[in-house]
Amino acid sequence: MLALTLEARAAATGIVRLVRGDPAWDHGFDFTTAGFVRSFIGPVLALPLYVSAVALVEHPSSDGVLWQAALAHLLDAFGFPLLLAAISGPMRFKAGYAAFVTVSNWAALYLNVALLASSLFALLGPSGEQAFSLCSLLLLCLSVLVTWRIARETLSHELAPIVLVVVLSLAWGAFADLGAQRLMGG
Repeated sequence: MLALTLEARAAATGIVRLVRGDPAWDHGFDFTTAGFVRSFIGPVLALPLYVSAVALVEHPSSDGVLWQAALAHLLDAFGFPLLLAAISGPMRFKAGYAAFVTVSNWAALYLNVALLASSLFALLGPSGEQAFSLCSLLLLCLSVLVTWRIARETLSHELAPIVLVVVLSLAWGAFADLGAQRLMGG
């Protein structure tokens, strides 16, 4: 457990360094096969954070909304890496695929920590909900920036594959939400 805590902490440092453009950003990650597999703990740990944020903001009248949010999160967290695996060969970024997923998985954990923290504004009523809306927009922009930086550092320095990955990331998130809604009968 201590080793995992240290790995998660190192990943947080690596993500901050990545966003700042520090060339030592990669020291925060374990790019071995075991590190790749362990990185999926990030989205798993982010699941209750995401569902809690949805509960605080949406004020659901039933558990169905929360189950739908959980399913959307899982579809996004595990489906997007599968989609990237499928296109990584034809797009010629197969060599950086595992590193991209590793960093993205840890980034998902910390972005969801920030989402949960900002969702506390929703408890303050209408003005707090407006503050949350602004925070969620800023977090979306941060997510795009982080995805861009990860793709640029791990997949390619060419513009087209980076833009493709960023756009696919956003589109897959929307698809996961819609897919979860349809699967849950909503």
